[in-house]
This record gives sequence, C-alpha cells and structure tokens, in this order.
Amino acid sequence: MTSAEVSAQGVGVRRPAGIAIALAVALVFCCVRLASADALFTFGLDPKSQAAGNASVASAPDLGAPYVNPATMSLLRRPLAGFGYFYSGDRLTTTNAPDAALDDTRGLALGALIPIPFRHALADRVAFGVSFFFPNGAVLNLKVPYPDQPQYLLFQNAGRSLAVVAGLSIRPLDGVAIGGGAQYYDNTNGRIDATVDPNGQVDAVVGEELTTTFSPIGGLLLSPAEWFDGAPDLRLALVFRDEFSTTYEIPVSSYIGDIPLNVSIKATSLYTPRHWTGGLSYHRPRWHAEVDALYLEWSEYPDPNLQLHADFT
Repeated sequence: MTSAEVSAQGVGVRRPAGIAIALAVALVFCCVRLASADALFTFGLDPKSQAAGNASVASAPDLGAPYVNPATMSLLRRPLAGFGYFYSGDRLTTTNAPDAALDDTRGLALGALIPIPFRHALADRVAFGVSFFFPNGAVLNLKVPYPDQPQYLLFQNAGRSLAVVAGLSIRPLDGVAIGGGAQYYDNTNGRIDATVDPNGQVDAVVGEELTTTFSPIGGLLLSPAEWFDGAPDLRLALVFRDEFSTTYEIPVSSYIGDIPLNVSIKATSLYTPRHWTGGLSYHRPRWHAEVDALYLEWSEYPDPNLQLHADFT
C-alpha cells in the first residue's frame, strides 16, 4: 500500500494554500512516480536467464552477463550480440485486495559481448559487455495508485524504466575469472517557485534535472576442471550487486499573499536491495544443472511512501 505523509507547521491551511499544495502534488505526479525493483532484477534480460529464474550466475555467458555475472564474459572466444522483444502479461490475484492489478510489461532487450583481441599473456582473457532494456514508449514511465488503492509494491513498475549495465571481465589464471561493472540510473531533482494571489491565481516556474548515478556489480567464477585432469565440469560463482534506487526531491517555494509556504516532496523509487548470489553449475554434453542462493538485505528497504512536508512559518 502506498500512502502520502503530510506534516504542517504554523498557521492553518487556507483555501489558496490548499491550491498551492494541490499544484505541487499534481506537478510531481506528472513527472516521476514511485516504483520498485527494476526489470533486470525482477525478470532477467536474456531468454536463458528468464527461463532459469535468473539462476545462472555460474553459467556460460549470454547477453545478460554484464548484470548476471560479469566474470563469465571472459569465457567468450568470439563476439556475441543480439536483441529481442520482451512481453509479460501479469495476472496476479489476491483475496485480500481483489482490485490490485499489474499492467503488462513490454520492452526491447539487447546486448553485446566483445572479447578484446589482446596478444601474448592476455590473449583470449579479457572481454567487455553491455546490456540494455528499453521499456515501450518512454525511457521512464512510472506510476503509483492513489493512497487507498492496493498495489503489488515489488512489481508495480518493474518494467517501466530504462536499464543499462556495462561490465569488464578478465581471466588472470586458468580456471579463475573476475569481472566488474555498473548499472546506470538517474536521480530527479527540481524546484517549483509559485505565487498565489488572494483570488487563487497561480503563477509558477518549474525546473527539473536528472543526475546520473551508478551502482557497482562484481563477480567471480571458478572452474576446477581446468586445474585437475578428469575433474567434473563444475563451476562455482559469487556475485555482489550493490543496492539500487532512484530518489527524487522537489522543494516548492511559494507565497500566498504575504504568507510564505514551503513544501518539500521526496520519494525513493526502483529500489533493489544490496545482495550476494552464490551459484553452482554442473555441465554434461547433453544437459547441465544449476542452482543459485541469494542473500538480500530487504531489511534496508526505505520508506516507499511519497513524503510531503509543508511549512507555513
């Protein structure tokens, strides 16, 4: 359930003040909305990751490798590129909130993995990769229901934001690969300066900017079969992904006649917790098995509610 927090100090709220607050809230809801974990965490990028429920950190590299485990990219011997169209028809239901619903998720997924053609000691040991998810219609198209309307907090906007991940991988030793990368996202900051005259006429100036931030990803892959002759084709993997979120803050500075009104609007969206993933895969000529285990810091989940603070002093 999403709700709004409102606190006021000083004089009572008059009709023009109500207009100013309504204006501020309306402008914010026209710009950026609350969201939850992004498409890569919720669904996976490439078909193999999606089919395996994202349990693929110890698997051979695919188009989602920069996010799933960047260390695997150095196993490539030739470039790999591809794209696809993603569609998810979500039909979740719950008896506690029968009116809660999810919109379908649609978007273009693409990626490229490129071995870097070094010579000598670094030959076939370094690779670079990048993955993208473009939601249909807009780079950012997030929504939040009214405070009294139930919603699926972790899935409500999972596929409504651009996702970009880039990574680099190296094999310093046979059977050992390490990789690192970052996921791009933006924070929204703005300002609204408004004047409300005694007749309720509103004169407002609105500004907004997007600031770029990156969330690190690191991975390790071990292949004991390359160390011992006759050893089973096992792979062990460990991946770290830092917490990921988009924050926005829009202060509103206005005057209602001669009375100052300062409103601060804050929210956190697209939150994905910091998590560690350990994986094990076993490969045979005609099949392979894989298992992943995750530790997620959901206890650090920030307040998902829109926070609106008004000061009349």
